[in-house]
Amino acid sequence: PDYKVEYYETEEAYQNQKAAKGTIVPCGYTVQHDPVKNRLESLADTAQKMGATVADLPKPDEVPEFCFELYHTRRRCYFINAENNEEKQEWIKIFRRCTYKCRGFRTDDLVADSAFVAGVRATRRELRRWGWWSFGGTEAQILTDLIVEEIDYTVMSDVYRELKGPPSLRWMARNQVLKVLDTTVVGAVATALAALKKSITIVRERVEPVMTAKLTLIFENKEKLQDKIRDVCLAKISPVLEEKVAPRLAGILNILFSPMADAFSETHTVFDGALDDMLKKVEGDNGFGPHLNVHFKSLDRLPRSWYSMRKAHKKTETMEVPLWGLRQFFDDISPHELINEAQDTLSLVLDNAVYTFENELSEMLSGGVSEMDGPQARNAITQCRESVAERFSEDAHKATTSYFKSIMMTLCMPGVLKLVNPVCAPVLEPIAGLVPDELSDILDVEKLFEETVEKVVQGAVDSVVDPACQRRHDNNGS
Repeated sequence: PDYKVEYYETEEAYQNQKAAKGTIVPCGYTVQHDPVKNRLESLADTAQKMGATVADLPKPDEVPEFCFELYHTRRRCYFINAENNEEKQEWIKIFRRCTYKCRGFRTDDLVADSAFVAGVRATRRELRRWGWWSFGGTEAQILTDLIVEEIDYTVMSDVYRELKGPPSLRWMARNQVLKVLDTTVVGAVATALAALKKSITIVRERVEPVMTAKLTLIFENKEKLQDKIRDVCLAKISPVLEEKVAPRLAGILNILFSPMADAFSETHTVFDGALDDMLKKVEGDNGFGPHLNVHFKSLDRLPRSWYSMRKAHKKTETMEVPLWGLRQFFDDISPHELINEAQDTLSLVLDNAVYTFENELSEMLSGGVSEMDGPQARNAITQCRESVAERFSEDAHKATTSYFKSIMMTLCMPGVLKLVNPVCAPVLEPIAGLVPDELSDILDVEKLFEETVEKVVQGAVDSVVDPACQRRHDNNGS
């Protein structure tokens, strides 16, 4: 799913597959549970800056009892009204997921999307505009944000300085200017972007056949060059791996394996504890009650809950001392980054387990939730729990193996390149002369050499990590 939200004039229009009245692209939005409270807090902040009281400012309009708001500081806001509180909570959960997941782009072209993101980041870096690492919305909204921020910085900053009054009022004036600029610029950007996409489509039809032929030539030459590099350099790389790298890999694995195994054991304990709580809640005659999703809320929070995951995270933090010790051999590593990556791995596996459990339980019940008594509900939970437990163990094994491979490559590659570059440089020069002139800007022999070294090192790492992790998994079931 793209997590954009289409809305229709009526439910009948949706059922009859009529065109949507509009589409909400929720990137950068927040879901406000109580719109009036949100507005009152904003008014109180404004009043304080103005030296006034809330009573001096116009009150926000009242909204229906079960209404919530999809809020953005500069873009159009949306008020959504539900039938009752349970429906409101369900919609809030859906919209929050959409705001978190939506990328906003209106194209399915992965190449175009990647090029657009790279272009925006490069432009923001070049202009020194904050936010090159994170932005959201449609292509038009992203470009509008960039243009408006540039206008705001290079043009409007002089205007703001001329405004009289306290800084708070100048800040309010700036916010109003930004909203006007947003509205003005986005229309022009959308028109220009549509024309650009149309032009690209026309040009693409002419260029793609030519590019396909050229790409085939590039790939063929790349494979030949890599084969040549491998043949010439492997004899020089292998001794380095055997003498400098391989002897240390098993030792590194022994140092790091227990903390990760213990961390996954704690993560499984967190999952089991949450399911035990669920079993207690359905002990009575009512079973699940009318709404199954109520029981899923606590599960959904587990993977990203610092409090729930704190014991598992503590286990990964025991890797910090040995990782710092490894810096005397591998000075390019960052222990804190590797530990954060480990903790993200734990959360991902737990998130998958929660998702699988909820899906299996939902399918097993298939609409008969309210008719289940306590014993039936407990039996359903237990069945799904046993099914997921087996896959949790397998997922933990795969995630641990992948994590250790990542660590090994992070540790080994910089050092290996430092050792083999001087040895292999003389034999790479003649190979560079084999590159056709028309491909010299594309096929970089040094880069191909690094890719070749990476494949060789990856093979060495795999030969150590795969069997070691499999033995541990077979012996411990984790």
